[in-house]
Amino acid sequence: MSARVAAIFCLFAVCAPAGAQLQTSRTLSTQDQIRQSYLAQTLDAQVPLDASFIDDSGNAVRLADYFGHVPVLLVLGYFTCPDLCPMTFRHLTEELNGIAPVAGRDFSVIIISFDPRDTPALAAEQKRSCLRAYKWPDQADGFHVLTGRQDAVDAVAKAVGFHYTFDQVQGRFVHPAGVMVLSPQGRLTHYFFGIDTSPADVESALHDAAAGRATAVDQPEQQYCVNYDPTLSPRGRWITRIIYSACIAWAGMLFGYIGYKLIGDFNRRKLNAISRAPAQEVHS
Repeated sequence: MSARVAAIFCLFAVCAPAGAQLQTSRTLSTQDQIRQSYLAQTLDAQVPLDASFIDDSGNAVRLADYFGHVPVLLVLGYFTCPDLCPMTFRHLTEELNGIAPVAGRDFSVIIISFDPRDTPALAAEQKRSCLRAYKWPDQADGFHVLTGRQDAVDAVAKAVGFHYTFDQVQGRFVHPAGVMVLSPQGRLTHYFFGIDTSPADVESALHDAAAGRATAVDQPEQQYCVNYDPTLSPRGRWITRIIYSACIAWAGMLFGYIGYKLIGDFNRRKLNAISRAPAQEVHS
């Protein structure tokens, strides 16, 4: 009986991961969504300063309210993102702690949510999080966290080359990570792709943006916020099927071996019983 239980347990342990992988592959983001989500440099492009948003205090604002005097660091993300957005916000704040310019005096940070489900309350919490991590926590005028209508968000995203998609199954966004640097007039001057850069590079980019100089990034490396499984590709699906078939074959051999051992034990016990029977009769 214990051998049978062991066989069932081994079958589950060997095949369950492959089965779970097949199940997961039907719910993860597709490669097409990843291909459609990227950050493209649109240097010297003008952002729509007339776009209307709601700030972290619940007030109606225009993008133009934050331009005209100092350069701007612009980040697009969403506040309930489980992966890359919080890392992007945190890393950016850490980099700002290492530069001489001060937010609110020498530059501004604008974070725009592209998730229509985000609210001014979530924006306010995100702003508090940034200020807690910033070396000058009283510089509230240096950070502006905005939500808005889809048309306004799309206009800004198009201007800065930010492409993203929505995964209907998981209820989350597939999007790139990056920081855009804009001149005081609202023109794109530099891009930081991903979440890793250096304070020196940020300070240099702000200096160039203040002077209106645009600098391109060669061969940028994209980083994505995506729950991706390689089994979604045709080759990955074939590999998964092979692994799953191998698991079933291995389980079949395991059952066969245990069955062989059980039958052998049964036959040996039967033969032993037969061989003992005459000896008992003679003794009686």
